[in-house]
Amino acid sequence: MVIFGIGQVTGSLLIGQIIDRRGSKYVSMLNCGIILIMTFCTLAFLGINKFNMLAFLMTFIWGIQDAFVNIHCFEILGFEFDNNSEPFSIFNMAQALGVFIFQIIESVIDSRIKYMIYTGFIGLIGLYSCGLTYFFDFREHNSQPMEVRISKINISLQQKEQNFDEHRV
Repeated sequence: MVIFGIGQVTGSLLIGQIIDRRGSKYVSMLNCGIILIMTFCTLAFLGINKFNMLAFLMTFIWGIQDAFVNIHCFEILGFEFDNNSEPFSIFNMAQALGVFIFQIIESVIDSRIKYMIYTGFIGLIGLYSCGLTYFFDFREHNSQPMEVRISKINISLQQKEQNFDEHRV
């Protein structure tokens, strides 16, 4: 779990910078890529079925993937909705319900082959979920610092005033 935590911290530091520099659509595709890597790494570990360096790599990638997806979800919930309490409340309720359902499903898995199928299925769900966010119309200007947003508003108002003055004369 220490390696998972190191992956989480590393992923958190990386994804914030990537969102700010490249945007949310890029991060959507990056999330799909990291989910693919995580799924294949987990399947490889299940195939070998021995504790080795792949176990450390797998948990590190799990940490990075968890940080990437969570921070991207929190960014969407925080910036894309006008009210902050409702989207986070619904997210927490849906996450708790999902954990409950998938724990029940996982409790009946009794062989390595079934666990590999389960892991592949969960990877596909993750790809689908993160892939859908690529088609979301993000409000990128909200993720910019307040000073940048205010300066853009001021520039827009100045341009409108100039257009108004030109048409008035």
